[in-house]
Amino acid sequence: MQGKHYALVISPQSFNRIGLAWVCPISQGVAELARNRGFLVTLTGAGTTTQGAVFCHELKSLDWQARKAQYRETVPHFIIDEVTARLLPIVDPDS
Repeated sequence: MQGKHYALVISPQSFNRIGLAWVCPISQGVAELARNRGFLVTLTGAGTTTQGAVFCHELKSLDWQARKAQYRETVPHFIIDEVTARLLPIVDPDS
């Protein structure tokens, strides 16, 4: 893949300081299964420069220092809340 790829960092700064971050990719691609199952959170209307959808089902651990990742912008809290609400049942089925 070429070009820039965007992701939403969901891990706390205390974790990110070690050089790693938990991220969910952001894409403008079509993912019907993920959309139908409720794993996508759209950034449309969120007031962000970055557009597309957060792919909550593709949570990754990223060595952001090795990848030379850079901060782009902060999303509104309601986006973090929506992403967390979709991740929680995956990582903690008893929630």
